[in-house]
Order: sequence, then structure tokens, then C-alpha cells
Amino acid sequence: MKKNTLSAILMTLFLFISCNNSGGDTASTNPDESVKGPDLIEISKKITDSNAIVLAVKEVETLLASIDELAKAIGQKIQNNGLAAEQNKN
Repeated sequence: MKKNTLSAILMTLFLFISCNNSGGDTASTNPDESVKGPDLIEISKKITDSNAIVLAVKEVETLLASIDELAKAIGQKIQNNGLAAEQNKN
């Protein structure tokens, strides 16, 4: 056998072994899952839900940042009007 042919056979065997192309998943709790794979609809719902949570957190972060900017602007306006001098009397 030539060296290239032997090398090709060994690479093919290694590919099958490394990809675990031996059939069903023995660690699966659902016997049908090893045959048809995971439920892609359920995985899609979980991804959509997690994306919605991330978007909600970003919206809250943006809202807090805008409230902070508004508070800074109000504070600056009060200081510009000279009300900062009477601050200790309130």
C-alpha cells in the first residue's frame, strides 16, 4: 500500500472516531432524543426568552442613564440660578 493511501485511511478513521459517529447518545434521558436529536423549537424558545431578558436589561440601563443625565441637568440649572448658596438653610 502506498503511503498516501494509508495516510488517507488513517485520517478517515480518525475523523470517524473523533466525531463520535457511533450512533445514539447513551447519556440521553429521552430514548427518542438519541434518534431524532434535541427539540429545536424548545431551544429556539429559550434563546428568544434570553434575548428578551437582555433587551429588557438594556432598556432599564438606558432609562437609568437618562434619569441620571436629567438629575445632573436639574442640578446644574439650580446651581446656575444661585440656589446653591441657600442649600444649608433648607
